[in-house]
Amino acid sequence: LISLSAPVPKWASTAKADNYTRPVPAEFKAFATAAARQFGGPSVIWSIWNEPNLETFLKPQLSSGKPVSPAIYRALYIAGRDGIKVAAGPSTPQGLFGERIIERV
Repeated sequence: LISLSAPVPKWASTAKADNYTRPVPAEFKAFATAAARQFGGPSVIWSIWNEPNLETFLKPQLSSGKPVSPAIYRALYIAGRDGIKVAAGPSTPQGLFGERIIERV
């Protein structure tokens, strides 16, 4: 099990103010690709962004009282999954979404 999660470098977040606010999906995809090239294999299970429902891992959770973290997490998950796919080649690693195996990434 390899978990790709927060914190990100400040330069990899939209505001560049901290390590948890609106991580940039394209930067996360590049990180996932590099991680999968280095550590991937057919028996690896990838956890993409642990605990996205907690502000200690992903900000903001709400904007004007409405949930925004689910959309941020979805974009990060897709970017991470796509990055792993770039590096996986013919292997089909498993991916966790919300900590459930839902697909081969």
